[in-house]
Amino acid sequence: MLSLFHQKKNSQALLIRCRRDRRFKATTPTANAPCTVDHYIRRRVQDLPISGRPCEVEIELAQTRDKEGRRLIEVTEYVAKGGRYTARFCKFISGLCRYMSIQAVSKHLGIRWETVKNIDREYLRSSLPALEPEKLVNLVHIGVDEVARAKGHDYMTVVYDLQDALSYETPSQKAALLGDILTYNLPKDFVAQRNHIVDSISKSTMNELAHKWFNPKDYQIIVVGDAKSLEPQLKTFGLPVHFLTLTK
Repeated sequence: MLSLFHQKKNSQALLIRCRRDRRFKATTPTANAPCTVDHYIRRRVQDLPISGRPCEVEIELAQTRDKEGRRLIEVTEYVAKGGRYTARFCKFISGLCRYMSIQAVSKHLGIRWETVKNIDREYLRSSLPALEPEKLVNLVHIGVDEVARAKGHDYMTVVYDLQDALSYETPSQKAALLGDILTYNLPKDFVAQRNHIVDSISKSTMNELAHKWFNPKDYQIIVVGDAKSLEPQLKTFGLPVHFLTLTK
């Protein structure tokens, strides 16, 4: 069930209410084994924005009781650790932090900058593999925080290629790219794969794809300009040419 609620004055946010599928047994978060359900609780977690609107998902989680009598909230792949955001929303936030400052991400999503910082740190810790210098090959540009280095800060070091950073300079460009990657389940190296295709594709392959997917009869091509000088050039395409006169 989908409904709208006013999150702030003069703005709307989406609320998606989900019903639990009782066919699946709840498991303990420690042993991942079936257990006794003490009771169910409803919780709202923030998810990816939809059409620029903030989105919350209301889900039902089981409060379990293990053999020692401890009450624990079940762990799900959909909800990130802490239970306030979805896992994919945390991935989205961490992705934005690769190209934007924490303050810019905070302002763009309307979340406190401390929260953005903590989400990014936890996602990096859980997702990044151990550093293996021998695998760092073919890097073109590397970003270095010179201020933090000069101050002697011992932070987690993340090495990533900045070759395409200028193509996604504004917050909206970065958010759109990451949104497409998450929406269409594209691989993490989607941009690198796309760039490789663009750099290596041949003219014959382009012509084959154009012949397969592009049918000129399905389109109307409008050319604006001096008819006398353009007509000889247009006739070389072998397509019917119709002249239109615009009136005020």
